[in-house]
Amino acid sequence: MAVTVAGRHGVARAAAALKLDYYSLKNRLAERRSPVGDTGDSIPSPAFVELAPGPLPSLGPCMVEFSDGTGFTLRVQLPAGQVPDLVALGRSFRDGR
Repeated sequence: MAVTVAGRHGVARAAAALKLDYYSLKNRLAERRSPVGDTGDSIPSPAFVELAPGPLPSLGPCMVEFSDGTGFTLRVQLPAGQVPDLVALGRSFRDGR
């Protein structure tokens, strides 16, 4: 039960409130969180997980405006359903002058 409390409220708070050894509780929580494979070795949790964006909703016509703060402005009117590479367009605006 102490491991459950530590998982919800943090190891330091749980150890202090329950008067337990911080490092023992920390190790038990780490053992509980790391899944074990068929060989008995711990499987490291991924450091990075990529989330792919879902499909964009159908948008109506819109206008995108780039401005550099010195008076130069680029306005692009987009018809419904078309989404160009806005990052590339912004870079070409910034670098093209």
